[in-house]
Amino acid sequence: MADLDTMCEKQIYQRANPSEPLCTGSEYEQELEEISHTCYPKCGADDYTGEGPVCWKNCPVGTQSCGGALCLDPQEECTPEMS
Repeated sequence: MADLDTMCEKQIYQRANPSEPLCTGSEYEQELEEISHTCYPKCGADDYTGEGPVCWKNCPVGTQSCGGALCLDPQEECTPEMS
């Protein structure tokens, strides 16, 4: 994974044929998840959540997530422009 400070960019594994079974096999070094016929490493750490090529660090207790990488205090509102 490439560290991008508040999030990490994951390495992408392209599957040769979309009709193949799920992203499993001895050629993969770690457990992968399939999104749109592309295999991505799972975020792995319990304090990260993500989808596709990006993992976000979970928000601290007492805050809420807005758009993945942004954490808001309870009195703040997540607007469409922010997410």
